[in-house]
Amino acid sequence: MTTPIRRNWSPKELFNSLTPAMFNAAPSDVRARWDKLWPDLYTEYDARHLKKELADRNLIVSDEATAFFSAWAIDEERHTDGFIRIIELVANGSEKDLRERLDARSHDFGPIIEQL
Repeated sequence: MTTPIRRNWSPKELFNSLTPAMFNAAPSDVRARWDKLWPDLYTEYDARHLKKELADRNLIVSDEATAFFSAWAIDEERHTDGFIRIIELVANGSEKDLRERLDARSHDFGPIIEQL
């Protein structure tokens, strides 16, 4: 079995020295940043639900696929954490609010499932 390469990195460490004050902007610019980054954030977050959907449908059937999707899901979690931090920095977001919004979203994989 080929093991996926895993790179450990931390969004908190990566953005540690940055503060929201470094990214001050007009309210319209902050809103535009939010509108641009929000879909990227929830796409990364939805990876957890896609992985579960694939597992529930028994579409992850080999050890290699299991290893790949496990490594992929861990990386997507880091991307989620990174986007949350970016939105905190540049778009006036809060981690608590963002996580609540993410948890409240529905997850519809119908368009993908119809193709399987």
